[in-house]
Amino acid sequence: MPDADAWLDKEGVKALFGEAFNEAVEAAFDKAKNDEGKVHKAHLYVEACLIRVASDNDGLLPQPKSPKKQTCVVQIYVNSHEFGGTDKSCNGHRYDTIPFCNGMINAGMACYPVHYVHSQHDNHVEEHTVAEFIAWCIHGRDEGKGAGEWTSKGTGKYLEGGKAAGGQLTDQRFACRILEGELRFNMVNTVCLGVIHKVPAPGGMSAVGGTGSEYFYYDNGVISDQKLGTGEFTAYVQKEKSTDGNLHRCAPDEGEKKVEEGTHEKKTISIDLAALCKKFVEQDCPVMMKTLDLPDEPIPLWWTADMINASLGECWTAVDVADQKWVVGEFNCSCVGISKCLPAYCKPDTPNVSWKDIPAEEAGHATKYGDILGREAATLLGVGADKAAPKEEAPKEEAPKDEGKTA
Repeated sequence: MPDADAWLDKEGVKALFGEAFNEAVEAAFDKAKNDEGKVHKAHLYVEACLIRVASDNDGLLPQPKSPKKQTCVVQIYVNSHEFGGTDKSCNGHRYDTIPFCNGMINAGMACYPVHYVHSQHDNHVEEHTVAEFIAWCIHGRDEGKGAGEWTSKGTGKYLEGGKAAGGQLTDQRFACRILEGELRFNMVNTVCLGVIHKVPAPGGMSAVGGTGSEYFYYDNGVISDQKLGTGEFTAYVQKEKSTDGNLHRCAPDEGEKKVEEGTHEKKTISIDLAALCKKFVEQDCPVMMKTLDLPDEPIPLWWTADMINASLGECWTAVDVADQKWVVGEFNCSCVGISKCLPAYCKPDTPNVSWKDIPAEEAGHATKYGDILGREAATLLGVGADKAAPKEEAPKEEAPKDEGKTA
């Protein structure tokens, strides 16, 4: 059994905890012990030592008795927020924690949902104006530069020395073809789950959610039999540039009328998603971390890459696939969510939702994503997806009648 010294029988647990050994620790041991009468230290620490934040673990599979690895999903919990954060279910877990944990468990590893509660740690808070913050980033504590008084241990001056000193901002030229939309590649290590074509709202330049932008989803054979192919988008575009120098589209229901009036023309862009994905996975991913000056770091387990067509020529004009140039405008591996689980996050009008409130089809899709993540994680950790434990049925618990969360 790997990591043998971390596996303890009851006498070993008593020796580890000393005077702190109590009924709670003993109960945690009895519940988690395997056929050899042993339990892993990590399991005991989670069950007996950490303050429990979630009111239940609705939907979480049983932890394996003899896991190949010990892992956890760390969630941020904000005591001052009604639900513990804008991404929380009624039990205090992040809305998509369950499929992540279950995917790891299905791959034969233990995975514990735990919480980081900021108020129980540093809890350092300062209030500054935007102008003071910008001055801090540029000038740091230099007097007379407008940063004000800071009690932070940091020194600011995040741009000092530029790229050579590890500057934290990247200057990018404007890619006018953002009006055609950007492509978000949803990745698990080097496995592409699918692509989202995010098109800014008419008159807009941002494809961020909540701005009126339109999203079009392309699966890569994960939740359907349809692999990535060609994506098309039709728009009614201005013939003359706006004052900002760009050719914006109008609302689709106004398109035909504006074409008749002679102010707009109908344009269709075509994107070879399959070819782009193939190049990204096979040519770009193998050199990506080295290119980012992180040669010793693995590709993230769960991440996204947002690509914009930076090909030369006017926006909305066709470019042969061989001549297309796509650039990454953003990588994200810090808070990527599973959108299929959104029915499980609390809002004022749905304050009591959790994993069990996700429709069966969407929950099944989320489970598939989690299982792929678990298999890839097992491979990265050297325990191999081919050795995954058989799946178990997740227990269903009743959702709490009220928040009832502890911190």
